[in-house]
This record gives sequence, structure tokens and C-alpha cells, in this order.
Amino acid sequence: MRDFDTAFDLSDVISYADLANWRAMTAPTIVVETAELDSVLTALTEEISTTASS
Repeated sequence: MRDFDTAFDLSDVISYADLANWRAMTAPTIVVETAELDSVLTALTEEISTTASS
């Protein structure tokens, strides 16, 4: 693990740019998947409480 005070070289700059591009491309997908997961979890929770109360 490198020290944080070490000067960045060009490969660091490139990799951070790649990371920023990747995040920009994947962020909308992650939001959609999170929303879908949330609705699935809500449905499961309702199913469990309905089953438990009957």
C-alpha cells in the first residue's frame, strides 16, 4: 500500500479518469437495480407479514 503523500504518476491520473468514466456509465444502472431491489424487498416483506399474521 502506497503512502497518500506519494506524488501521483500518470498511470494514477489515467486510472482515476477511467474510474470516473466507469462510474458515470454505471451510475444510472445501479440506481435502476437498487429501485428494483427495493420493490422486491418490499413485496417480500409484505408477503412475510401476511404469512406470519395468518
